[in-house]
Amino acid sequence: MKYSLRPRFPLMGRYRYLILLSLVGSLFVIKFILKGPIWGISEPALDMNMYSQKMNSLKKLLQDGVTEDDPSLIQLIRTDFINLPEIQPYNLKNPYLLDYSCGQSGAVDKLLNQKEKGFYIEAGAYDGESISNTLFFEKVRKWNGMLIEPDPFVFERLKAKNRKAILVNSCLNIKPQPSILQFNRGNEMGRVWVDTEDKNWVKEMKMEVNVIEVPCFSLYSILLAVNQTTIDYFSLDIEGRELSVLQSIPFEKVHIDTFTVEYLNGEDSYSREIKSFMEKNGYQYVTNLPGNKTCTALDALFKKI
Repeated sequence: MKYSLRPRFPLMGRYRYLILLSLVGSLFVIKFILKGPIWGISEPALDMNMYSQKMNSLKKLLQDGVTEDDPSLIQLIRTDFINLPEIQPYNLKNPYLLDYSCGQSGAVDKLLNQKEKGFYIEAGAYDGESISNTLFFEKVRKWNGMLIEPDPFVFERLKAKNRKAILVNSCLNIKPQPSILQFNRGNEMGRVWVDTEDKNWVKEMKMEVNVIEVPCFSLYSILLAVNQTTIDYFSLDIEGRELSVLQSIPFEKVHIDTFTVEYLNGEDSYSREIKSFMEKNGYQYVTNLPGNKTCTALDALFKKI
């Protein structure tokens, strides 16, 4: 039998074949960049006009120099920057999972003796599903809670998940007064863009510079807005600003039972500062949480003594 070395495709057919391969390859590149499905890629749209109106309302209030417990500020947070828990069914990519975290949920659940109907806060909530430390408590233990996410574009994705939680579109301010701050977008690695430390961090992480303005309220202002000052579990993961936020919490006015706090390295100076600060404020360091088989966690677990 003779075998032909000629191409199996005619000249025009080969070009069409190459074009088809290029198109398919492009779709997979898009999938990798967006971390989403290839077909029917869609993101919830942000209403920029509405967002601008909210920011303008905040700017007017800032001109009056309001304090963190000013009634006009609390009302503005309630009306413009908070979404109430959703009653519609969940809209999750993986609806049958129980634990979406890297082991944090299980560790906290064990520490709290499988407590039912508690209250959580997750700061740095991202889209409310990917590596969520609190979705387990909401689905399995029937907790209420609050998800805080500053990026307004990501916040639309968070809203689309139909979490049974209060949603807050804000960063956590390290000062009592409200602010409007610069924020460098980076999906789950977004971070405020305030000083040289922030900018150096973005450079070290080799992230693209994509800065927007975001509202920023103190944790105490937000808690007043939702009438909740007792928290069973606080997940704090805000890409290197954790210690500053911890130092801003008025522990004499709020009760937080358990923390997981992201750290950089268990033995570095930043981690030691976090541990020292928490111990001075009545918390026992329990353990570091390195993660599980599917993902890495860099959290320290603390329990109120």
